Amino acid sequence: KIIEGAIHAFHDNKADDAFKILSQTLSQDPNNTNILNALGDLHYLSENIMNALDAWEKSLSIKPSQVDILFNTALIYHQNNEYKKALELYGRLLAINPNDIETLNNRGNIYRKLSLYHKAVEDYVSALEKGFKTFEVFYNLAISFDELHLYENAIHSYTSALNLNSNVPEIYLNFA
Repeated sequence: KIIEGAIHAFHDNKADDAFKILSQTLSQDPNNTNILNALGDLHYLSENIMNALDAWEKSLSIKPSQVDILFNTALIYHQNNEYKKALELYGRLLAINPNDIETLNNRGNIYRKLSLYHKAVEDYVSALEKGFKTFEVFYNLAISFDELHLYENAIHSYTSALNLNSNVPEIYLNFA
């Protein structure tokens, strides 16, 4: 009920009340991961990203296998170019669920940004094998193959990406 009350207050444009409700409850029970997560969510929705990260990290220090919180935290690190921390969290997520195709794709994107193309290819191929056959995965895989000078593989992946979305001019440029 406490979390619901805070969420209602937040959605009624009473963010200060929402944070006050959660903070008071947290002061009485500082290890309550549900309250920490709700606090992180409200901070995130308020675009207070670092406060969200703080709340979620505290929650993870208490209960380290929270998949949603691990993923949210990894995304923040990823978006802030803190790749080492994001990779560590994506690794923890994949240890919990090796079939998490979104995590595989995201980790592949970091490997690609770090020019670790072989590792990126592994993650993209794994995502494809698990059924995550999206434009983004094929396109990112093609770029990685291109960087590895595996041009036939790149062409195949670009073609697959084009079959899913032919409105991306970069693909045509890369083909050329």
